[in-house]
Amino acid sequence: MSKRALALAIVICTTGGRALAIPAFARRYQTACTTCHVLPPQLNSQGQAFRANGFRMPSGEGRRQDADVQLGAPEWEGLFPNAFLPGTLPDTAPLAGLVYASVGAEHGREPTEETTLILGLLSGGNLGRRASWFAAGGFGSKGAAIERMWLSFDRLAGLWLNIRAGYLEAAAVPFSRYTHKLSYEGYLPFEAIGPAGLALSASRTAVEIFGAGSDPGPLRGLQYTLGLAARPATGGLAADGYGRISYKFGGIAAAGDQSGEPGRLGPAIAPLDETSLRVGGFLYRATLSGPESRPGGWRAGADADLRAGRVEAFASAWAGGDRAAGGAPEDSSWAYLVGASVRPFPWLMVIGRYEAGWTAQSAADRRLVATVRAALQQNVAVTADVIVETPHADTTETVGSLFVAF
Repeated sequence: MSKRALALAIVICTTGGRALAIPAFARRYQTACTTCHVLPPQLNSQGQAFRANGFRMPSGEGRRQDADVQLGAPEWEGLFPNAFLPGTLPDTAPLAGLVYASVGAEHGREPTEETTLILGLLSGGNLGRRASWFAAGGFGSKGAAIERMWLSFDRLAGLWLNIRAGYLEAAAVPFSRYTHKLSYEGYLPFEAIGPAGLALSASRTAVEIFGAGSDPGPLRGLQYTLGLAARPATGGLAADGYGRISYKFGGIAAAGDQSGEPGRLGPAIAPLDETSLRVGGFLYRATLSGPESRPGGWRAGADADLRAGRVEAFASAWAGGDRAAGGAPEDSSWAYLVGASVRPFPWLMVIGRYEAGWTAQSAADRRLVATVRAALQQNVAVTADVIVETPHADTTETVGSLFVAF
């Protein structure tokens, strides 16, 4: 198994998604994992709204629970600034674990085999209306590491203004290896590294401003993020800037139903059966300022995600450029992916995707990925992947993996 594949295995096992297959949320809200997931850890639309709402069930969600421990009477809210603002604590421990095991074999000029077993520890939740957090780390034969950790200050101006800071994946990525986790391998277009050392999906220290629309409301499908990130680079840290905007037509609103009427949309829209189309665009600018010796680059792209009941089709493409240093010529780059999934049964998914990335100075890196995933129960899943490097199938990788969340 390649070093890249091993690194991805560590990333996969230490997380379950941005909003996140951690049973701490199932315990807190006393609901099934499939409330927020298609097949854990991939999120459905309800899970995406849950994450956009600061790990809170939208007030119109029928599965909502309000068993938190109150820190001060809610009426104190109206007495501010002459009284402390109230808060809450979750009434269950906000901790969860993952066990990830995989066996892989790479067939090529130098056949290799490798077994991976890793324990992931996760924590996530919120403290009343104004704060939420998430942290993920892992332990394996190669050591221990923190994979992501951030704190969010929520609802500074309703759902439209929130601030998140910490060590995280930039929200510019349209198909995150966390929220849209479909197979063993991550998405090539967002993991490829050019002369600038720029991999969009890599975790980095960042600050993001973000917001989302909800039901009822005319901007129900709108979602945006603006961010600044620090990235290790030659000559010191590089400061990057990025942004993303998207709109979702149909289905559950980006931040869910905030009407306060539990179950208002339940009969009409189910997160596993909705029909919706999300379209978006993103821009990432690497190295906004600093010495000329630092590398630079940019990415600009678009994406679309169509869901129709048990079928999903998705695609993304971007163009960019990389410079090894400020005065060096720019090396143009392009990447795209297209894919689809179908669920013959709620617990079974068949997935396929084709992806490619290349620069003006190098040959294209193309990959075909076929995956079968099955949930033995809601917190236990098995996956079989076949990854073929094309066009000549010089390298083929087969991976079997087991995912357990507790």
